[in-house]
Order: sequence, then C-alpha cells, then structure tokens
Amino acid sequence: IETMSRHFDDIKHMLFDEPDFDSDDDDDDEIKSKTVRRKQRKKLQKQLEEKSKPTVETIVFQDPKKKKKKLNKSDTSSSISQQKENVEFDLEKARFDVHKFGIKGFEKSKYEDARVTLAVSLGAKPPKRKFINYRELIEQNRAKRAKEKEEEENARLLGDIFHKSPHTKQKSYQRSKQKRINEGDVGSMRFSSVGKFQGGVLKLTDRDISKVKNKAESSHNRKRLGRKR
Repeated sequence: IETMSRHFDDIKHMLFDEPDFDSDDDDDDEIKSKTVRRKQRKKLQKQLEEKSKPTVETIVFQDPKKKKKKLNKSDTSSSISQQKENVEFDLEKARFDVHKFGIKGFEKSKYEDARVTLAVSLGAKPPKRKFINYRELIEQNRAKRAKEKEEEENARLLGDIFHKSPHTKQKSYQRSKQKRINEGDVGSMRFSSVGKFQGGVLKLTDRDISKVKNKAESSHNRKRLGRKR
C-alpha cells in the first residue's frame, strides 16, 4: 500500500506540478532593481544634502588707491603716445614744407628734378630713363674719360701740395734739419767741414785730426812768407 501511494504521488506531481524554470531570472531581476533603487536613493540624498548646505560667498577687496594709480598710468601712457605721434607728424610736415620751400629757389631744370625726387621720396614711382643712342652714349663716356684724365694731369703738374697735411711737412722738415746738424750744419751757417755732429757733439776721426793739423801748418807757413816779403 505504501509503495502504491508513493507511486501515485509521483505521478500526480509529474502531471499537475510544472517545473518553475524562471524562478532564478526573477530573483536576479529583483536584486538588480533593488540595487538601482539604492543608487537612486543615495543620489537623491546627496542632492538634498548639497541643497541644504549654506553657500559660501567670496568677497574680493579692491583698494581704491590702486585703481586710481592704474587709471593715471593708463592716461599718462596714452597721452605720451599721442604726443609722440603728433611730434612725428609735425616733424615730417615741417621737413616737407622746408624742402618744398627750398625747391622754389632753383632754376627751371633743377626745379623739375627736385620735384621728381620729392615725389619719389613720398612714394611715387620713379620716371623711366630717357632713351640715348648707343653712339651718343659712347661719345659721352669718351668725353668723360678725357676730362678725368685732363684733371689728373693738371693735378700731377701742379703737384700734390694741397693734399699734403701740415704734419707730414713738419716731419720732413725736422728730418732734413737733423740730417744737416749731423753733417755739421747748424741753421744756415756751416761752421765745421770736418767731423760729424751726433747728439750736439762734434766727433773727429784720426784722419780729420790730421787734416786739421795740415791746414793749420799751411796757414802758418803762408803767414811767415808774407811777413818776409
């Protein structure tokens, strides 16, 4: 009887009780939903705590004296820059006016050339050079070379007097004077034809001394002969 009842229970369980396949999945979903809810609660709590906290106000102190100094410096720098610009502009204008006034005193040909140079300096394009025939250009160059040669020849004939400096003249004069003194000539008066002067001292060799003696003897003999006559 026990075996029959047990067998009957097994059959009943197999027929009427279906297996619960999705029980684990449901448990997982419930766990996940719980974790999500916890996180959301924590976020809400943090937000509420942050809102409830009092906000700290930052106050920056600015010294009014420093503000005034900065403003004064900026004003002075701007005024100095404006003055410099005005001075530069005035100088350029004055230079232009002076140049323009000076041009008026030129002749007609020079006046036109000066006007052209002034316009070029102000930013205008320079005029093109005039066309010159090749033969005329060769003749102009020949005339220029001939003139230069003539000037060089005249300068050579006249001598290089004007190009010499007074220092070079003085040095050459001192050298010639020292040479004359060494030879025995002091100034324009040559008082000794024997020996050589060196450093203000007359130096005589043996030959010079013998010459002096011979001259003295000959002059003495001449005097004696003159007395006898």
